[in-house]
Amino acid sequence: MSSQTLDALGEQDLLGRRFHFVGIGGISMSALAQLLMRRGAVVSGSDALASELTDHLAKLGVAVFIGHCAEQAQGADLVIYSDAVPEHNPELVWARSQGIPVYLRSKLLGWLMRQHRGIAIAGTHGKTTTSAMIAWCLEVAGRDPTVLLGGELPFLGGNAKLGQGPELVAEACEAYESFLDLEPELAVVLNIEAEHLDHHHTEAALKQSFVRFLSQVRPGGAVVLCWDRPELRELAIGLALPVITYGLQPDGLDFTADHIERRGLHTVFRLLEYGQPVGELTLAVPGEHNLLNALAAIASARWAGAEVTDLQRALSEFHGVKRRFEVLGEVGGVVVVDDYAHHPTEIRATLRAARKVFPGSITAIFQPHLYSRTRDFLEEFAASFEQADRVIITDIYPAREQPIPGVSAEAIVKLVRARDATKDICFIAEKETIAQQLAPQLHSGETVMTLGAGDVYLVARDLLAKLGSPH
Repeated sequence: MSSQTLDALGEQDLLGRRFHFVGIGGISMSALAQLLMRRGAVVSGSDALASELTDHLAKLGVAVFIGHCAEQAQGADLVIYSDAVPEHNPELVWARSQGIPVYLRSKLLGWLMRQHRGIAIAGTHGKTTTSAMIAWCLEVAGRDPTVLLGGELPFLGGNAKLGQGPELVAEACEAYESFLDLEPELAVVLNIEAEHLDHHHTEAALKQSFVRFLSQVRPGGAVVLCWDRPELRELAIGLALPVITYGLQPDGLDFTADHIERRGLHTVFRLLEYGQPVGELTLAVPGEHNLLNALAAIASARWAGAEVTDLQRALSEFHGVKRRFEVLGEVGGVVVVDDYAHHPTEIRATLRAARKVFPGSITAIFQPHLYSRTRDFLEEFAASFEQADRVIITDIYPAREQPIPGVSAEAIVKLVRARDATKDICFIAEKETIAQQLAPQLHSGETVMTLGAGDVYLVARDLLAKLGSPH
């Protein structure tokens, strides 16, 4: 079958056409791969390392290669790659030499979104959880959406779903300005904070990228913004689109909440829509940050046609995405929770929510993600663990980066001690040893939280196993 450019490819042309994904083990890449396969495309892909995601894809029938070499791309009609893949990757080099069309992941997502009523969720924090909430609300409402997530949601059986309804729900990532390849009908922006400055360099440039993203909303579309955030109110200035506002301010918002009551892991509140009370809702995930995420989801789902009764059921049944305040288990009265929090703001919000839910001592185990992020937010990381009684810092998860001279995880420990000499904090370089050292120190009523975007969740699993065995 001859190669064809993505722009010229119709949805009906997917049947039998081979897409080769370079970096297929990435969470977003794997979602796209699954979606294309379910639409009849032949899918193959490669990644540097095997993982649960690559294993899952292989079980679905995707030809997955571990390691990269040119031969693996042979026979492909189109090659898709992620931002983390270097341009000198042998599969990319070979495909281009053969005239095979090569596209970034975001280009493929943009192509898919143009065939749907796209709902794109952007922001520094909360994208995956909010996208999942919107998807579940639309599912309960009978909208049967197509969904691509940056995390795993139980009702999807993973991170992707091919629906027959008009909506496509997907995250819009600002990291490499990849969201500029999207033209949604509804753009949701949750917040903007300094992040991914290795690409954007300045906060001003980052905010300008969001302005450009909103300018690409289709005619007749709308924008959902958190009005509690000053930077988003600034974003709305001069915007030639309807703006739907949400937040926890007392007056003047399109969607807000009052009579807020926290009951363990749940939050009960009264929903106000355009100033009018429309019903009581129960949110089954904790924290004020999740209440804001839920209001964004409510605004989006109502725009798409969901009824309030649909939202009441959906949010009461929504127990979160994998690795987002995920309670992994309890052994001997010790609760072990895993969370993806990897930015200081996320760490603070997660620990604040944990403090309101769990009455006993809280131990935070943090694995910094990226050398550049550790360098750029060193002071902020040191200030983010106030709600934790004990803190363990392990080595930096490098992801796509090479080490930066002078940047280390141990520097966070030193700064914390400089701020508070009484803080129970230590550095354990090898995460594989943490569970063995920590387990004998834990007692019934305590909570342990693993935090980070790398593989720190392995510590949580190891800890549960250690707690369940004699020590």
